[in-house]
Amino acid sequence: LDASHLGLNQLYPTLPATWPSKMGKAISCQVRSYWEDTPDVKSEWRQSNSYWAGIEAEDVAVVDESADFYKLELSSTVPFVCRGGAQRAGQCYVDVPLAFDAYEDDVSVADACHVRFYADKWSHADHRIRADAILVAVKDGQWDGNKHMVINFGQITHAPVTFNIPHIFHGYKPRFNIQVRTVDSIEATCTCSGDPHCSTFDELTRNWRLQLHVIVPG
Repeated sequence: LDASHLGLNQLYPTLPATWPSKMGKAISCQVRSYWEDTPDVKSEWRQSNSYWAGIEAEDVAVVDESADFYKLELSSTVPFVCRGGAQRAGQCYVDVPLAFDAYEDDVSVADACHVRFYADKWSHADHRIRADAILVAVKDGQWDGNKHMVINFGQITHAPVTFNIPHIFHGYKPRFNIQVRTVDSIEATCTCSGDPHCSTFDELTRNWRLQLHVIVPG
């Protein structure tokens, strides 16, 4: 079985698909044998063990406002190749888009809103291609509670693009999501009392307790 059969084979969106994407499923193969002199006499079908083909990731990510970042790791359980010199030049990759369903202003992706898998990063030891997205919680300096959101995935794109040979990721969109929780954290406080007397916390200048006496006119 050619691995290209895993991807959607559809030349144009307006044309019917020759076959659908088989990614995001447990796949297996069936074989049977026969002698060349008696091709009509075949053995029983033998089926291989199943193997899940697609993108995997952790189910829950906890991003703390006090932390510098959180590394969200994704992995592809199948390798892919590109014809020509694209793979040797590091130009053979797939992009998995990320989208937040709510509270998108409370956490952001440091580099780009996608995770990129490079073909030449396939590990023969782990049988995976690993890639990660760096999530950063917004440090808003206020107690607004922990936030919960969900990361969804968009349609995977790949490079280079070929029209006559289906890419194994063509037409594949991961159907699971990742639960993300941002943990609230206050790193600076300011208290005032009286007319007023204020104690400030300035983390940048290290003026941890600077007494301010402000005279209000009138």
